[in-house]
Amino acid sequence: MWRRGARALKTIVTHSRGALQLSRSCMNLIPAASNSAVLRTLPLLSGIDNRDTDLLLLRCLSNDSSEIRASAIHNLTGSGISRSTVDVLVMRLASSSEDSLVLKEAAYALGRLKRSEAIFALVPLLKHADEPVQRASLWALRNITRQKFENDTTRWELWLEGQSKFSHSEFEALTSEFYAGPHDLRPVLLEEMENFPLLRKNVAAFALTVLRHPDFTVRSAACNLLAQAGDFEAVPSLITSLLDPKLEVSASAWRALRALTGQKLCNRFADWDAWLRNRG
Repeated sequence: MWRRGARALKTIVTHSRGALQLSRSCMNLIPAASNSAVLRTLPLLSGIDNRDTDLLLLRCLSNDSSEIRASAIHNLTGSGISRSTVDVLVMRLASSSEDSLVLKEAAYALGRLKRSEAIFALVPLLKHADEPVQRASLWALRNITRQKFENDTTRWELWLEGQSKFSHSEFEALTSEFYAGPHDLRPVLLEEMENFPLLRKNVAAFALTVLRHPDFTVRSAACNLLAQAGDFEAVPSLITSLLDPKLEVSASAWRALRALTGQKLCNRFADWDAWLRNRG
């Protein structure tokens, strides 16, 4: 019966709003399925990114099977992952009892999404007994921070200590200079804010405040900064920026949307607005 249901689910994605229907169908079917059936079904959801897959990921992360937890992380961690789910993944990274396969998948997922919340949990994993976990953690740290240190825990810890100590004061100095300094330096100051991986939430919040700035070069730089900050919650504002009268701004918003969502839609507002509404 489950095999027939899984085969039927495959055909749903070919129809209108099929991804949403598929994820909701799986939400209803998976709780009653065997572990082997769940493992066969999770890859069907790979690439689907909506609220239902996020909820399904949370449900699978509490499963007793480490294979299911790892497969769910591998297949369900899309760019629209909620902050609460990110927190659960970070907790998994910090758990000394977690299976190596789950740790590896969680490190790759959080690194791919450039989630700075994971940095503190990733650094200790550079000493993990399992080499694949070490490699995944190093890759994630490099992708999130843009630092090129080798697998040297001491160097990463020193860098992290320095970032923790000085980032807030330096960021506040940049924001003050943004408002008090020369107007033509404002886009440059926004570019410099990309260098604060531990303050991605602060950076994204500031970028959103200047996304409607009168200077179109500032608005364009803010779109670029939001793409670097990796905050999915900026997507609705960026979709609105597709309507900006300046081509430079609408083009920057489009590039940011593609980077944040992984979607390959054209730069039409109507297409992105429909996509966002159809996420469920």
